Amino acid sequence: MAAISFGSILLLLLSLSLAQLLRWNPMWFGRSAGELPSSSEFFVFHEHDTLDDALFQHVGQLGDEFDAYRNHCLRVLSFAVHHLGGLRNVTNRQVNLMALALAYHDIALWTDGKLDYLDPSAALLLRDLRKNDKSGSVQDLQDADFVTLREIVLQHHKLTTWTPPEGSQADELLVNAVRKGDWADATIGMIRFGLPAAYLEKAYTELPEGGFHRILARMGGRLSPDSITERLAVLNIFKL
Repeated sequence: MAAISFGSILLLLLSLSLAQLLRWNPMWFGRSAGELPSSSEFFVFHEHDTLDDALFQHVGQLGDEFDAYRNHCLRVLSFAVHHLGGLRNVTNRQVNLMALALAYHDIALWTDGKLDYLDPSAALLLRDLRKNDKSGSVQDLQDADFVTLREIVLQHHKLTTWTPPEGSQADELLVNAVRKGDWADATIGMIRFGLPAAYLEKAYTELPEGGFHRILARMGGRLSPDSITERLAVLNIFKL
C-alpha cells in the first residue's frame, strides 16, 4: 500500500511538472504560445548588415551550418534588444556593437575547432577588427567599444548578472542583455529571463532553428572524437 501511495505521489508530481512545463514553454510540445501585441518590444531581426558583414568573412569555415548559426545570432540579437527595452530604447551604435560581438560569440567552434571557445572567439574578433581597421572598414570604434565587444563574447555563458571589474570600460547593460538573450535561445526558452513564450515562438517561426542545437550537441564528438578529457573542456565556457 505504501509503495502504491509513493508511486501515486511520484506520478502526481511528474504530471504537475509536465503541466507547468507546458504552461511555461508550450512550443516545446508543438503548442502555440499565443499572440503578441504589435510592438517594437517584440521585434525580430531577419538581417543585420554589421552581423552579416562579419559572418561572411568566415562563410567557408561555417559551411552548410552558416544559416543555422546566423539565425541563432539574429534571435539572440532580437532578445537582447528586447531586454534593453525594445527598438525605441536602443541606439544604432548599441545594436551594431551587439551584432558584431554575436557574429563571433561561438565562432571558434568552427574556425579553431575549440570546445573551450570563448577566448579564441574573442581573439578572432579583435584580429579581424585590426585587419579591417587597416583597410579602413572599421569606423568610430572607441577603446571602450573593444572592451565591450570582448566581454560580450567572454561572458555570454554566465548564468548570473555580470558586473564589470573596477575600472572596466565595458558597457554592463549590453553585456548582460546579450547574456540573457543567448541563454534564452541556447535553452529554447527553459532559461529566458522573463521573455514571453510567444516571443520565442515568433522568433523561431521567423528564423528557423535549422538544427542549430543538434549541431552544438554533436560538437564534442566531432571536435574531440577520441578524448573524454578534451570533450570536458566545454565546461570551461560556463560561469556562475
